[in-house]
Amino acid sequence: MQSSGMALWRAAFGLLFVNSLANPCSALHQPPQGSRSEKSGIPLTGYICPSCPSVTDPAALLSSLHPAYTTVIFAFATFDSTGNATEDFNTDSWSLKPTDVANLKNQGRTVMLSVGGGNGAVLSCGSSAAFSTTLANSLLNLVSRYGFDGIDWDIEHRSGDMIQCGKIINSVITTLRTRVPTLLMSIAPQMTNVDPEVNMISAGFNELVSAEGSLAALDFVQPQMYNTWAAVETTAYAQRYAHELAGGFNLTSAGTTFHVQIPATKLRLGYPSTPKGAGSGYIQPGEVVAMVANLSQHGMPIAGLMTWSIGWDQQADWPFAKAMAGAYPHHQPSDNS
Repeated sequence: MQSSGMALWRAAFGLLFVNSLANPCSALHQPPQGSRSEKSGIPLTGYICPSCPSVTDPAALLSSLHPAYTTVIFAFATFDSTGNATEDFNTDSWSLKPTDVANLKNQGRTVMLSVGGGNGAVLSCGSSAAFSTTLANSLLNLVSRYGFDGIDWDIEHRSGDMIQCGKIINSVITTLRTRVPTLLMSIAPQMTNVDPEVNMISAGFNELVSAEGSLAALDFVQPQMYNTWAAVETTAYAQRYAHELAGGFNLTSAGTTFHVQIPATKLRLGYPSTPKGAGSGYIQPGEVVAMVANLSQHGMPIAGLMTWSIGWDQQADWPFAKAMAGAYPHHQPSDNS
């Protein structure tokens, strides 16, 4: 997620967009409904990375958090070679407390934990079933300890066979959903790893779509529309991309055809909150708002937006949040969108 960490492993989550979204009308786990963007603007997900340069004072950031942020994701938890999750969202001078999470939830926000990140661990694709079990158990321990509403997947580094890595993630997600059916889950794949306009699976493009996934377990998908190349870092492309994902597309590899479909009910397009948030792909917030409005007017009311990151937004006096909060009343997508 960090601008320096757009690594190949994002593609591992391409598998999660396969086969199991054949029924886009499946019920979604709905996050808490607050009184901010869900009713008066565009629902907005933002990441807080206490150990990143974007956050100089985590306590001050939490106390002044702009009300436009309806979902807050703490970054990151990572893991060791046995699957034990580690709390990289804490720093030497500051630690997240359960009361911090509770305060945000009392404000009507959804609060999640992101796993991975640009500086996160490398997932070994040859890991055993014991690794998957340990990772799932340790993540659930963090959820219980802090009171998170859910888990966001942002693993960016892997080694070994891509299909096997995908199966590991599927196994963990299935375990989490089985153990806690109400647990929210999301992913934030690099745009090129779910690309309707590239009919191939290769390094950086649509990786692992040949593996079976469990997309029914995911509540929303947040493609990163940045750190790619100029031709696709436009609002015109983003609108085409959203329509193509919602309409579904087929991808054939090694003689097998896979169907990929992400309904508007699950789609939150991701953008940098300020130019510091990514190496490329920054778009003025007003243009992003206009894009969402145009999608809605053309029958594609997406579920909201995602931004990296809340810290950069705060440092610039909240330009992204203010634009989303002041947007038109957002047309929430239905399961028929």
